[in-house]
Amino acid sequence: MTLATQARDRTVARQVAFLRAFAAGGTVTGACRASRVSRRTVYDWLENDEPFARAKRELGAGIAVKDHPTQIGN
Repeated sequence: MTLATQARDRTVARQVAFLRAFAAGGTVTGACRASRVSRRTVYDWLENDEPFARAKRELGAGIAVKDHPTQIGN
């Protein structure tokens, strides 16, 4: 496994933790606290990672997330 792959896997794990917390609590601030991810990091992901941004939008709209690399329902 390359360093880039390991870094991407860690990022996806952090994104999933945030999305699970967001689904449970509904606020970015609360989800950041629960997942130990900074708000700046979340906003960077929203700007630069379309699958993450789509998953967050769908959660905010109450739609089941299907396209994120790791579904939050697992």
